[in-house]
Amino acid sequence: MAEGDGNKTYRGNCHCKAFVYEFDHPGEIKSVAECNCSICTKKGALWVYPPPETFRVVQGSEDDLTSYNFGTGIATHKVSTSPTLSVSEMNQQWLWA
Repeated sequence: MAEGDGNKTYRGNCHCKAFVYEFDHPGEIKSVAECNCSICTKKGALWVYPPPETFRVVQGSEDDLTSYNFGTGIATHKVSTSPTLSVSEMNQQWLWA
């Protein structure tokens, strides 16, 4: 994204910082999604779904993450294996709808 275009860059990582990512969002994040599955509820996870073209891996590789599906299998949780910590959730319907 270009400087001064009104977008803000957000950065996230797993606990051990082996996997670091960034995404651009128009200004401040003012709303998030709350999943009611048992994993997200126990972790207190809140979700933001940036456009896929704004998501960048800064350190590590998505290949270093382990995929975990449960229940209906619609959502795939991506976790760092050192230590196991959810860093993203990919859902075809949410990301590419």
